[in-house]
Amino acid sequence: TTSYGMTAPVILTQPNYRTLLLGMKPSRMYHYRVVVRAGQNECTGPDAMLTTGALSNLPTINRVTNNAAALAGGYLVGSVAQGSASTFILDADGDVVWWFATGSASRAHITADSQYMWLLTTNQAGGNPNVRRVSMDGMGTTEMHTEFGDAHHDFVVLPDDTVGFMQYYQGGARDHVMERAPDGTVREIIDIPTAHGGVTNNHSNSIQYFAPDDSYSVSDLDQNCYVKFSRQGEVAWVLGGNTSEFTGAGATWTREHGHHLLAPNRILFFNNGSMGEDAVIREVTLDLTAITAATTMFTWRGYEVHLIDTP
Repeated sequence: TTSYGMTAPVILTQPNYRTLLLGMKPSRMYHYRVVVRAGQNECTGPDAMLTTGALSNLPTINRVTNNAAALAGGYLVGSVAQGSASTFILDADGDVVWWFATGSASRAHITADSQYMWLLTTNQAGGNPNVRRVSMDGMGTTEMHTEFGDAHHDFVVLPDDTVGFMQYYQGGARDHVMERAPDGTVREIIDIPTAHGGVTNNHSNSIQYFAPDDSYSVSDLDQNCYVKFSRQGEVAWVLGGNTSEFTGAGATWTREHGHHLLAPNRILFFNNGSMGEDAVIREVTLDLTAITAATTMFTWRGYEVHLIDTP
């Protein structure tokens, strides 16, 4: 409607000020206008309309809640690793507003400037890595990035487009956390088994970047633990498993996947447990002085947990 509601920044360096519009539903009519501001002056262009095209073969995503008023706003980026594999963006209504037929993709991240989507295949057994970057407007080419080596499971995109990722090493028995800089150079951050206590095997499946202290945290499924470390490779703590630095109810579980570090002392993660069991969303609060861990759990069915808003 003419209340508009969404905005898109105009990048003045683009040819003819070409502007990327994201978040629109398929087969809908939209009103739009151009607003120019200079200091206290504002010039508003006339109202115009466009109708978005229909999209076929969209993934079917159901968003269910017992309380519609409790739904968070914003957008969710997700991917389907099996079947009719694709990467998608959902709006607050649960409608698909962006979609790309990617083939298997275990993780997708949009860049800070919203111009590109990074994609990674699971590559669970190693030897078949696939890291791509596609333009959000669908007009650019799909870039293949071999400098990620035998990357697998998960990665994270930093604000400056640096990419932190996990890479198989020594036939998959050991994982390294690596960084790929925007100029394409790659450096090693840490050897994961060494980081959480010198164990002999690991299965890392989730990595997150925590901007307030410029650190990473990694999930290790084999060891039932998380390890946090700086971008210089200095270990801050190990939570869970046989090498845990913490005691208490929040320091013990079996099998985990996706996670978020909500604060230096709060971690939210998906505790999937054994096959066929109900999964648990587990939030652990760390006492960094007493080195204890307390937990709150929510039963859920799914594969991962994604933070929408921090209460």
